[in-house]
Amino acid sequence: MATQFRLAALGHTMETGRVVEWHISEGESIDEGQLLISIETDKTVVDVNSPVSGVLLKAVGQVDAEYDVGDVLAWIGDAGETVPDQPVEPELRSEERRVGK
Repeated sequence: MATQFRLAALGHTMETGRVVEWHISEGESIDEGQLLISIETDKTVVDVNSPVSGVLLKAVGQVDAEYDVGDVLAWIGDAGETVPDQPVEPELRSEERRVGK
């Protein structure tokens, strides 16, 4: 199953980030730890490495567009694998279920 690559908080106060550059094109293979994307925060540009190995199936995040922390920016998986049109929501953590978030 394909892995969702979501925008992570790259700082304590980060709420959004802007895609500066993709370093891998759709359809290209990538190794875990290889440079995948550059994200601009409110303070700097951060190079982000791939959390998994596979093929960049779909780059959802567009260059120069701003995204909220948690938004899906890409799908990484096996060659030929299909990805859903809509992102799959992550499971709520137990404390989020308790407070009704």
